[in-house]
Amino acid sequence: MKERPERAAVIVWIDIEDCTSSGWISQREAKRDAQRGFKDLHSVGFVIYEDEERICIASTWGPETSGVLRIPKGVCKSITYIDLQK
Repeated sequence: MKERPERAAVIVWIDIEDCTSSGWISQREAKRDAQRGFKDLHSVGFVIYEDEERICIASTWGPETSGVLRIPKGVCKSITYIDLQK
């Protein structure tokens, strides 16, 4: 198995929501939906890649991996790192 990632992260980020519906809606409904507040999401995972623009985490790490999530840092409210090298 490849070596495990050096750290994990707990990320609080703002959900990017698709407000479209399966059918046509009125302009009034569209404006109402556009004004709804954003929801905070919480994700935890192994940091497998990070640069100035994004952080990528995986929910499972082993010979194969699963649940890779790529989050733009512009929507992150906080990132708390957990050192796994101890």
